[in-house]
Amino acid sequence: MNNAIKLFSAFVLGAAAGLATGILMAPDKGDKTRKKLLKEVDKASKDLSLKADEQIERIKEGYNKTVEEISKEGKVLIEQAKKAVSAN
Repeated sequence: MNNAIKLFSAFVLGAAAGLATGILMAPDKGDKTRKKLLKEVDKASKDLSLKADEQIERIKEGYNKTVEEISKEGKVLIEQAKKAVSAN
């Protein structure tokens, strides 16, 4: 896992822990606190899902680019091999 992902994960976990602690320490009644907590967890979940989707898209783009480059290089090598065989 690269450092950026580790840093992002630590940030998200720290923010979630701080948020949960803040809500649980608030002087509201239990029902109200649980509703707030569920609302914030849902929001954080959606945000995290969006970030994960963005990362997955970047990974896919990088993968596709690499496959395309390797394919082009392979085609060049095949053409060079064909020329070498036909020249002999």
